[in-house]
Amino acid sequence: MKLKYKLVMMFISITLFAALPISIFVLQKQEKEKLDSIMQKGSVFTAILSRSILNIILANGGDIGATKIDAREMLAVLETLSKEGLVYADAVLVSSKELYNGVLLASFETAGADFPARVKDGRIPPDEVARLMRQKTSREVVSHRAGDVLYEFSATGRPAGRDPLCVGRLVFSKTVIMAPIKRLHRLIYGATASAILIAGVLGLLFSRLISTPIDELTDAAGKIEKGDLGRRITVRSRDEIGRLARTFNHMLVIINQKIDELERTNRRLLQMDALKNEFLANISHELRTPLSGIIGITDSLMRGATGGLGEATMHDLSLISSSGKRLSALINDIIDFSKLKHHDIMLDLEPVDMHDVAQLIISITRPL
Repeated sequence: MKLKYKLVMMFISITLFAALPISIFVLQKQEKEKLDSIMQKGSVFTAILSRSILNIILANGGDIGATKIDAREMLAVLETLSKEGLVYADAVLVSSKELYNGVLLASFETAGADFPARVKDGRIPPDEVARLMRQKTSREVVSHRAGDVLYEFSATGRPAGRDPLCVGRLVFSKTVIMAPIKRLHRLIYGATASAILIAGVLGLLFSRLISTPIDELTDAAGKIEKGDLGRRITVRSRDEIGRLARTFNHMLVIINQKIDELERTNRRLLQMDALKNEFLANISHELRTPLSGIIGITDSLMRGATGGLGEATMHDLSLISSSGKRLSALINDIIDFSKLKHHDIMLDLEPVDMHDVAQLIISITRPL
């Protein structure tokens, strides 16, 4: 992966790890505060509802018809709580007489609400009334049809020193309660997505500022690798990359200087090698001339050119002749080295008598 893409990924990752945990924390805190607020409001409003219904019952002197009318007007006021999540509300009469116990004085239900109130013929079953009177905290009810969670609150209206006369009930929908939070979810997620997009664009722009000089440095290194040692990198910044580029240019200058020195040294070595070869060729030819004379005179003496010679003299002359011939062979070997260098030598493979070679060495070194 190229450097600029790595930088873009780094910008996006930083944005994600910085924004997303904070957003999730804020949303969770908002949800908790919203639920806590509804729990408090539900308990308070239910208590107010039951107290208001009790006052209506007492004001009407127990007239159920008039109480129902006033109770409906009272519940109509609660429509304003529908924005807070209220989906159902009712007021139920409580009496020791079975005929009046559980009579539904008034109810309120929003459109689409799915709360099982168990109301039949304008009455609520006695067991339901008893449960509502015993209920001290909120109760969660799952609406299977709507797929919603409902919070039920209830409170009894009780005159001082007397039995309860009514029960007030409020039901809130979690979906409606959390609707503003859900909108906040979408807003925050949208803002996070926008921030990621902006971070990606900024990362791409900033990555070009960093990757462009590095790409130039890489291209120059590639051309230098191919042999373009005269290549130089244009330095546009004073940061670490600029210092690296200047160091690279300085290194190229040093390399070119070393190459020039090596070329000059190589030319001198070639000249010296040529002089060496010329010297060896000349000295070899110069040495062969007197050696040929020494060998020729020695062989002539051994053949009796000056008369008969003693055995010891003949032995010494033979050593002189053998040493001269050996020296001549060494000179020929020097010439062969020159031929080897120019790949111009022809080898003659012949058997070697190691006994004669050993005897010759012993005879040459014996006088020493």
